[in-house]
Amino acid sequence: MRKQKVINTELCHDILVNKIVPKYSYSEDCDYEQWKKQVKDKFYELTGLDEIPNNEGALNIQIEWEEDKGSYKMLRFTFDSEVGETVPCYLLIPNTGKKKYPVAIVLQGHSTGFHLSIGE
Repeated sequence: MRKQKVINTELCHDILVNKIVPKYSYSEDCDYEQWKKQVKDKFYELTGLDEIPNNEGALNIQIEWEEDKGSYKMLRFTFDSEVGETVPCYLLIPNTGKKKYPVAIVLQGHSTGFHLSIGE
């Protein structure tokens, strides 16, 4: 009988995370405007926004409402991912007084479960 090798997936994950150098993370040492342009250019490259006909890069962002939830503010907004396609979104901003926060983008599948990502 052949012995199976057991792989410690948590260790593998830790090794990979420690090797990754975030290419587009912001640092106080870099020029903000240059960093912003680099991130925007990469975002447009990855999403293809600059190639969408008749869109001209316009996202058509609409803030539907915002609500103070005590420890954070919740904004409900939409944007056009392409002509005729509107994406609903939530933005949660902590009320800690800090000016800079880490960001997490949670992409949902094709169900109505996106409200679970915001804890509701």
